[in-house]
Amino acid sequence: MPECVFCNIINKKADSTRLIENEGFLAIMDINPIAPGHTLIISKEHYKDILELPNNLAPSLVEIIKNVSKLMMDNLGCDGINLINSTGRSAGQTIFHFHVHVIPRFTGKSIGFQEWWFSRAGHWDRESLNRMANEILGNPNYKY
Repeated sequence: MPECVFCNIINKKADSTRLIENEGFLAIMDINPIAPGHTLIISKEHYKDILELPNNLAPSLVEIIKNVSKLMMDNLGCDGINLINSTGRSAGQTIFHFHVHVIPRFTGKSIGFQEWWFSRAGHWDRESLNRMANEILGNPNYKY
């Protein structure tokens, strides 16, 4: 799917800040974060949404979500995590390649989800995303 931005990211034909990956999924920094550290978990194969995602990938998906969430709690000091998946245009899905948002939440510091989701005002540049990836990983020397 050459027109799919996530397929292009998986195939390294589009720029991204990669965090971690496993056999089925890649974690990348969201370029429009709701909170510092907002990460996307994207399937390495193109599946339109969760309904197309094969059941055998569920353990791999849960594993990477848990690993990213733990990294965020350990290294960013967040005290909560939002997991968001939108399936279908009416649910707010805008990129039709399966993905899950992993959003660190901080008591008293987090803006409301609805406010962010509809404004998408939090665009970050690549350098800022790279620094945040290093902060989440707890490794200032990580190379992308």
